Amino acid sequence: MLPSILSSVEKAQKEIWVGAYHFRAGIHPRSAPDRLAQELIKAAKRGVQVHVLMERPEDPLSEQAKDNKKTASLLQRGGVKVYWDSAQRRSHMKVVVVDGRFAVVGSHNLTKGGLKDNHELSLSVDSPCLAEKVISYLKRLAKEGGNKLP
Repeated sequence: MLPSILSSVEKAQKEIWVGAYHFRAGIHPRSAPDRLAQELIKAAKRGVQVHVLMERPEDPLSEQAKDNKKTASLLQRGGVKVYWDSAQRRSHMKVVVVDGRFAVVGSHNLTKGGLKDNHELSLSVDSPCLAEKVISYLKRLAKEGGNKLP
């Protein structure tokens, strides 16, 4: 699934939304999640509005919490808008939406295991209707997390 996601992000012209339960970048520049993080940053630098909604784990000392926080910092330094979900609810989504049209929905966490090693199942759909619904859902979760949206 990684090549499909990277290709969509590289071609993005207006907006990208990512919903991530576990995003582990900042480990090795050629790792799958680091490649995705760098493409998101490149998109932001070329004027694409890039939004990433991250899970706020219950345990702030968990590996997932540390990974998400590290990745959020990396993305924010690169111009990506990062939002956190509500601590009251687990947001277990794994989704990427590009230009309000292309949606990738699946079981893959944005970790080396999820993007490279594990057997995951994901679906890439060209559907403005589905993309709009997913973006609305992500915006709602971001607002519930106390984030201000543009």
